[in-house]
Amino acid sequence: MKDELSYLTSRDRRRLKRQKLGEQYRKENGIPPSFYKTKTELQDVDLNRESMDRTEKAITSPSVPRDHDPKDDNPKDDIMNRVVNHAHQRNPNKKW
Repeated sequence: MKDELSYLTSRDRRRLKRQKLGEQYRKENGIPPSFYKTKTELQDVDLNRESMDRTEKAITSPSVPRDHDPKDDNPKDDIMNRVVNHAHQRNPNKKW
């Protein structure tokens, strides 16, 4: 037993220790092997599909409603707005 463990790396020893602790826990708590050894049904992924242009995908995406006209949030005439925003980006404590 000691010779088998001496050739294992520390990672393998930790893995075996976790495996033994898991088996012990399952025996104590009565967890059946069918609960933790069942295989999940995975969907087949098709990697040979046509790629879509990202701008086309963004435009046709139904997640964002695009039935309104975008409004101009930045007033171009307000020069103090640009000064305050610029100073705020450099130093959040400085207003001017």
